[in-house]
Amino acid sequence: MNSNSTSNALVSSQPNLLPFYCLLEDETTIPTNSINARYSLFKEFRAFPQEVFARLRHFQPQSGCFNKCNFCSQGASSRIIEFSLENLRNIIAVIKAVSLEQNYSPNQITDVIDFDTGHFIDSRTIHDSPLIAYGREDRRGVIYCYLDNDPAIYPHIDTFARLVYENLGVKTRIATVGYSRHNQPIRQAFTNLSSSLRYCLAGVRLSISPYTYGWTEAGMRAGATHRDEFEKDLAHFLDTFKNTGALFSAELRFRPMIDVGEVELTKYFDIHILTYKNYLYVSDTSLDTLTTASISDSHDHALKMDTPGHKVIQLELKGNWRKSADLYLRGKLAGTPCLIHKLQNEDGIYFGVNVERNQARKCYAKFFYPKSIARPNSGHIDGERYLLNAIIDTKATTNNASWQDIDALIQSIKNKARTLACAFQASSKYIEKDLIPLIESYVRTLKMARLPASSFLDKELTMDTGQICNLGRAYNEYKFLASRQDLPMTPNHERAFGKKGDLANEGTVFRLSPGGRQRISNKLGRTYTKEDEFIIEELDLTSTSSEDGQSKQHYKFFLPGNVVKSMKKLDEPIIVGQIPTRVTYE
Repeated sequence: MNSNSTSNALVSSQPNLLPFYCLLEDETTIPTNSINARYSLFKEFRAFPQEVFARLRHFQPQSGCFNKCNFCSQGASSRIIEFSLENLRNIIAVIKAVSLEQNYSPNQITDVIDFDTGHFIDSRTIHDSPLIAYGREDRRGVIYCYLDNDPAIYPHIDTFARLVYENLGVKTRIATVGYSRHNQPIRQAFTNLSSSLRYCLAGVRLSISPYTYGWTEAGMRAGATHRDEFEKDLAHFLDTFKNTGALFSAELRFRPMIDVGEVELTKYFDIHILTYKNYLYVSDTSLDTLTTASISDSHDHALKMDTPGHKVIQLELKGNWRKSADLYLRGKLAGTPCLIHKLQNEDGIYFGVNVERNQARKCYAKFFYPKSIARPNSGHIDGERYLLNAIIDTKATTNNASWQDIDALIQSIKNKARTLACAFQASSKYIEKDLIPLIESYVRTLKMARLPASSFLDKELTMDTGQICNLGRAYNEYKFLASRQDLPMTPNHERAFGKKGDLANEGTVFRLSPGGRQRISNKLGRTYTKEDEFIIEELDLTSTSSEDGQSKQHYKFFLPGNVVKSMKKLDEPIIVGQIPTRVTYE
């Protein structure tokens, strides 16, 4: 080390009195400027109650994102601020020191930390009992390195995962839309994570959607991205992680199928009618008088409701709904039995048909939204899971899937679109325009990654998560039927982020992020602050779906030396689908 560094034996004798255990596991000496920075943070972090680090959920080495996803739940800025390696190391060292003091007495600290080295005597100590993230209800000992960022474009993500594992005892969970395979530092970082640093990870999820800039027509028109590059980048990612077992999965996320029109509720002779365009349901009871239902268990993906569904009959439309109703009353038109639930969100009452999955775990849900004072329009969301249902059918008849079986699966979805074209045109166009292209693209990437056809059907690898939720920028899709963003629109939304949902079960957690951006309300998005700051923010996850948002309070810290990035100034491609300067597409 150079002359401005000091050994650990001298750390606690400095005027700043930095404790001897404020060293990282790979450090023997640290520069004087790091001692000063750590001491300043140490004084401030020491004042925090224990719950801040015990319930730390998001530890972001970076804020902001270049991917420009139009459904981003966090409204991420396109201006990136990231911790320099020096700042990252200093923060982790201080969290280590403060958390040791919060979890151990002075005598106990000397039992677990060697005074001469500042290192753990036995590393298993913190892996059995992590220093942070141990007080949460969900995924104890796991850190999410993302919120309003994509960790795949942080060039030191492998170093981050190693440092928090070795010094804080936590594993890192990564969710990403991918990265450019042409970016050598990031490519190497993920190669390291998938091999020599696999033990540092709690999971890696690759999110594939039509909203990522690398997929969009806008990216191609700008000459910045191309779908060929997008697929090759995803294939590289899949190939990198294909031998990591349950550690890795890919999720498919689709646009919502939203249609605007009149939802009519009326009585006709002795029957009660719900009709929307070519949808027609008849009931022997007024649907308005049904008990309002809600999800019974946020962990149940089958969406079991707390109230039994009410039997209705779906009729085929014969000219108009009155003619069909007359035929039904005269016993000349049968129909299909369905179950309907009356549901409610902040905008008012709505109805769900076949909300719960059937015994085969298939989903045929349809939702209808009458106009209300708050709801901007009346309309319909087709919640049927066309891909999931086709996968279930294929798995039921296929033991050892071939690519011909996958082709047949896709063809069955195309056939479904054709059968819907006459009566339910919006759903038919949705399948053709929004489902099939993304599904076929994913199949091509699996083939390029040399994965077997069975990987498409393997729910541990390929996860069809259905339609995106009304979170953040996804409001651009839902604004025709929702009065605001972050408003649950279906029971599945309620299960994911509503007041009875998975997130709400976690309660209050904390977030640490560079740049000082905090989400101060759902309407205002994230505030802009200086890059020489970072933030620790308290988040109430029970308020995710509220108008005021998650952020309850925040603490800002001055820390010079963070890195600010603009995509235009980078020398290498970075985002998934980005075209290298040496490649030209016609």
